[in-house]
Amino acid sequence: MPRYIEIETSRYCNRSCLWCPNSVIRDRHQQELMEWSLYADLIGQLTEVDYDGWLAFHNYNEPLANPRLKQEISFAKGSLPSVKLAIYTNGDLFNEKIYEYLCSIEVSEIRITRYPNSHDLQQPEKHDLNQLWEWLEKKDFLKNLDWKYVAARQGDTLECYFPVKIRIIAPNVNNYYDRGGIISHLSAKKRSKPCKLTSHSLSVDYLGNVKMCCNILSSNPEHSPYIIGNVYKDRLLAIWNNDFFQKVREFHMSCNWSETTICESCIQDI
Repeated sequence: MPRYIEIETSRYCNRSCLWCPNSVIRDRHQQELMEWSLYADLIGQLTEVDYDGWLAFHNYNEPLANPRLKQEISFAKGSLPSVKLAIYTNGDLFNEKIYEYLCSIEVSEIRITRYPNSHDLQQPEKHDLNQLWEWLEKKDFLKNLDWKYVAARQGDTLECYFPVKIRIIAPNVNNYYDRGGIISHLSAKKRSKPCKLTSHSLSVDYLGNVKMCCNILSSNPEHSPYIIGNVYKDRLLAIWNNDFFQKVREFHMSCNWSETTICESCIQDI
């Protein structure tokens, strides 16, 4: 069983960041929701195995732009009472009403990544902890919580743990990776360390495609070999345990990229 599952239940993202495939493959400016019958079936399959790991609602989308998000979260929590729900957002649409709902449903983590604007890329030193405090000052419902500074892998981070765990991150996007070769200016040298991502994480996009990892974009023709299956045709855990996925995990743990050459330039630290 994966310990982390992300189901991308919606298509739209309100940003087109230079370090994200949405700036290259522009198919995320129109909203499209995963069919409810498919989403309900996926949650049902997880219910059958008493899934109690992490469940998130993002990938290349902005989950808070999904008009059905509350219904999806409530359905998941009602079906899987022990699941750990996670919301990852850029924070642009984060407001008090959404915050109160997420607290009431007892999500396990809210991660708000405050990406820099394009002009900030030339002055990365200005996109730091101060930017996070400035953003918090505009959020009366958040600013008086008990925030602590954390030196995280992505960048300067503020955390609080009550009433729910919230992380607000000012990422250093210069350390980002090329998402399977899509962002060419972020391509790195050949990867020299194992990747554990395919061993513990499962990513499903809004079309039902099960991807080798979260970096795969199904609308990119060059990534089509890394679509492991589709949940319209096969059950989720059958895909997770199929022969090709097992082979990929074995190869990735031994730094063998012969079956997945796009991984050679990925520096994601997992």
